[in-house]
Amino acid sequence: MIKKLLTLMFVAMLILSGCTKQEDKKSETAPVPEEALGNYYEKIAGRGMLSLDKDGLVTIDWSSSAFERAHWELKGEYDPESKRLNYKDGLMTIQTYTDETNYTEEEQYKDGSGYFTFEENAILWHNDKKDNGDGEVEFVRDSARAEDTAASMPNPWTETTNLNTAIKEAGFEFEQLTSDVLPGGVKLKTYMAMPGILSAIFEGDENNLLIRKSNAAQGKGLAGDFNDYSKTWSDKFKGLDITCEGDGEKANLAYFDIEGEHFSISYNAGQEGKGLTLDQIGLLSDALKTSSISK
Repeated sequence: MIKKLLTLMFVAMLILSGCTKQEDKKSETAPVPEEALGNYYEKIAGRGMLSLDKDGLVTIDWSSSAFERAHWELKGEYDPESKRLNYKDGLMTIQTYTDETNYTEEEQYKDGSGYFTFEENAILWHNDKKDNGDGEVEFVRDSARAEDTAASMPNPWTETTNLNTAIKEAGFEFEQLTSDVLPGGVKLKTYMAMPGILSAIFEGDENNLLIRKSNAAQGKGLAGDFNDYSKTWSDKFKGLDITCEGDGEKANLAYFDIEGEHFSISYNAGQEGKGLTLDQIGLLSDALKTSSISK
């Protein structure tokens, strides 16, 4: 009787073992869908560039100024059942360029997690860290080059020093800022525009200024500044509500709305103590207000 019972227990263990193996088989990962491979840009403002390779490695570069960008390396495993590319232990760094090809890199974290889902010519990034704005960002492939999965990246931006060209591309007015409202001796380097967004980039010996206007993107997402600042606070200037981020006294990042349009000001991104006072932000907002009221 005992021998029979042991035999039955052994058979049951084998059956359970077989079930477990079957379950393990079901949860195995699969290759990333071939049609999803390639290069994409962030849908709203085109600031972020995403590349997905056959090994499930996603790299994302997102510029916050002319010489600084956030960089993610996210190694995912594709789950065919949920149709998600899940990742963990994701690396995020800030890359600061010293010239056109060389940069220094500072690690921000290496425990990123989240997942990607795929649509036709689009990838949706679900980021648990939420340091990409609201945690969900859509990247799209250039429709004219949807079949192109080569290393070359479609660029939605028009770069120009001619403000009228930038205005035409963006589809709205933008005020030409004069030296009396610009801080830190910065001078215009270039404009970058695409439908719905216009960026003005200014540089000086030790300071840099990035101003953006959009009729779609807004807030921190518009600025593309992924730095963590000590303080976030609200201020008012001539009745205008302004959200500021920095050391609590000077703002490296400010954003506000005027007449239904959205603005961001990024000054010496990531360098707390080298931000703008409320009066300096107010001078800029007053100048930018003209282009919204006269539209």
